[in-house]
Amino acid sequence: MKQLLILVGVLLVTGLIIFGLVSIQKNKANLATVSLVLSEDDHILGPSDNKAVLVEYSDFQCPGCAAYWPMLKQLKSEYGDNLSLVYRHFPLRNIHPNADAAAQAAEAAGLQSKFWEMADMIFEGQSEWGKSENATEIFKEYATKLGLDIQKFTDDFDSEKIKEKIEKNYQEARSLNLPGTPSFFLNGKQITNPSSYEGFKKLIEDQLAG
Repeated sequence: MKQLLILVGVLLVTGLIIFGLVSIQKNKANLATVSLVLSEDDHILGPSDNKAVLVEYSDFQCPGCAAYWPMLKQLKSEYGDNLSLVYRHFPLRNIHPNADAAAQAAEAAGLQSKFWEMADMIFEGQSEWGKSENATEIFKEYATKLGLDIQKFTDDFDSEKIKEKIEKNYQEARSLNLPGTPSFFLNGKQITNPSSYEGFKKLIEDQLAG
């Protein structure tokens, strides 16, 4: 009986190892083959047909996304019109209860041509609103600082149009089997998240050179 239990244990461990290796290879295959196209309702900084177009699926309440945000801004500053940035929503609702509200605030600001400015304020104030029970009021304060029409901002914030757009992005991310946020696509192909600014630069420069 003891030998049988040992044999079963060995088989289970072996099976888990094989399953893990298959999963890793599957993820690598997905990473290599998944592709994206831009849509007319995307938020884009730069030309849509640029030599280097970086799409990010992001969650405003995600600390990792907040950490990458200054890096993305620096890349855009360095490469200027040679790099285009695209933001798409992937709120991780099970762990970030205010992520949807933050996305709605950015979209509402976007209807007054202030999406990127609101995104800056949201990421910079993540520690302020992230665990707040009054996140919406904080976003209204940001809108006031940006000089937005507050009544329009409030109406748009609660609109089905904005909620449907966020849900569309969310379902796209789910259909792509993205592991989390941030997830990046460069020129339509998913990339492994660079661990440094220099690593990101290398990817951009390879695209510009190619």
